[in-house]
Amino acid sequence: MDVAAVIQVRLASQRCKRKNLRPFGDTNLTSLALAKFSKSNEISNLYLAAYEDELRKCAEPFPNVKVVQRSRESAYGEDIPSVMTYLKDVGEEVVAFIDTCTPFLLLATFDEAVRYFKQHSFKSMMPAYGTYAWYFDSEGNLMNNDPNALKANTKMLKPVYKACSAFIIAHKSRILNENTYWSLTKDDPHIYAIDESEAVDIDTELDFQIAERLYQLRKPEMAT
Repeated sequence: MDVAAVIQVRLASQRCKRKNLRPFGDTNLTSLALAKFSKSNEISNLYLAAYEDELRKCAEPFPNVKVVQRSRESAYGEDIPSVMTYLKDVGEEVVAFIDTCTPFLLLATFDEAVRYFKQHSFKSMMPAYGTYAWYFDSEGNLMNNDPNALKANTKMLKPVYKACSAFIIAHKSRILNENTYWSLTKDDPHIYAIDESEAVDIDTELDFQIAERLYQLRKPEMAT
């Protein structure tokens, strides 16, 4: 099975302006992802999908990265039909979308996930990490299906998995024809467990500041 990896970026973020290009430690989020995932042993091609010239230039140091031109509609759109118009220029049927805003996802974790996907017949996959807490619905009803929920020690609870956006693996034809990645039924997407430390997601200005400081502290660890 050939799996393409796509780093889909834009400058139109609203809550954290230009987060994909602004300085992040000694790099930026786009260049960091390109440097990391261009070394993947499990993908057939790595694509950078971008509209702005500034972002496309980030791929210049990486000759093995294929640059796909996004339209303005794709870069500024919010729905799948608008955003995914560039997918026609991705040759592979199976696509792993990598989120630049989760900079602590390790290459080894990503490669293991892609390899696992290849070995099974899942329609889609997304990562999640286990959390240990009590969860309630909007009406105050306990949602944990766990006898230990009555106890006062959260360490005794079964984990509840929280999805994250570090990567999504799905079929191109389904995205283009059905405007969806998955059905949100069991194993569609298949939930792939990752460590919570790899799921740190940059969404707001505060997230960016915290993640940048964490990156400076963890950079030697991330290089291995």
